[in-house]
Amino acid sequence: MKEERKYVIGVDAGGTKTLAVLADGNGKILKEEKGGPANLRNIGIDKACENVSAAIAKLLVSKKSANVVSTYIGFPAMAEEYKKRGGEILKQLAKNKKIKAIFKGVVNVASDQFVAYRAGNDSRDGIVAIAGTGCVVRGWHGQKEVKVSGWGWLSNEGSAFWIGKKVFLAILRNYDGRGEKTMLTEMIFKEFRLKNIDGLMAFVYKNPTLNLPPFALVCNEAAKANDGIASQILHDAGKEIALSVLAAAKQLDFSIGFKIPLVAVGGVFKSPLAYYAFEVNLKKEEWLDFIISKPDMPVIGAVKLALEAVK
Repeated sequence: MKEERKYVIGVDAGGTKTLAVLADGNGKILKEEKGGPANLRNIGIDKACENVSAAIAKLLVSKKSANVVSTYIGFPAMAEEYKKRGGEILKQLAKNKKIKAIFKGVVNVASDQFVAYRAGNDSRDGIVAIAGTGCVVRGWHGQKEVKVSGWGWLSNEGSAFWIGKKVFLAILRNYDGRGEKTMLTEMIFKEFRLKNIDGLMAFVYKNPTLNLPPFALVCNEAAKANDGIASQILHDAGKEIALSVLAAAKQLDFSIGFKIPLVAVGGVFKSPLAYYAFEVNLKKEEWLDFIISKPDMPVIGAVKLALEAVK
């Protein structure tokens, strides 16, 4: 009798979007689907689970009878205030009949931070810096674990939201005559089809956590065109992320000469200027030696963990 083919599902839930992938027993990705934002802190358990379930359901449309032996889902804020609510999250996911097939196998929910780290490194000791919609740094060394930054959208220095807020403020200062002129004003208005400052205000305040992060992409384009304000914002973003990494490394007490695995993931690192500033500022502490990896898809970490759960 022919053995039934086994599959795993990995999910990287983010503040802007969710990416779910179906992989075979060797970790090869066969299909990927996107869903809406799923930050537990920003939108709550019900909505986050709804968006994650929608992405998983798309994976299963053509594979309703697929033998999914393991599913691993990484959620933002799961390592903080939601770390004791895993059972509640699993129950909410199980309510969706469209994804009932995954519950025939193992289903785990955990932190997106650990998922991102495993996408770039398999060692037990190291640091991950996530700079996407939000920004957080977490590290491990022996029995010690630390978190730096990532205190929600009111903080999150270096994140796309933080960059977007800086862009918004720069446009307002430009408009008022309180600050330098910047091409960000014209570029943001054009990109988001805004006619005037009132339109900008209405757009931003309608949903700041959703509408400000995309400003970071425009900021990167303005920096490429040598806009001084945009360039400074991205430089400051890279510096802020580096400061968080250095703070984590010091708390973890790595020995001098130890090559610290550092996984850098998220859209902010795709900005050459932000990443350059990140690297330069990491070197300010010469006794700390980082080996940086930049995985293209953090969801690979979820696939790895899904496979490990059934070994």
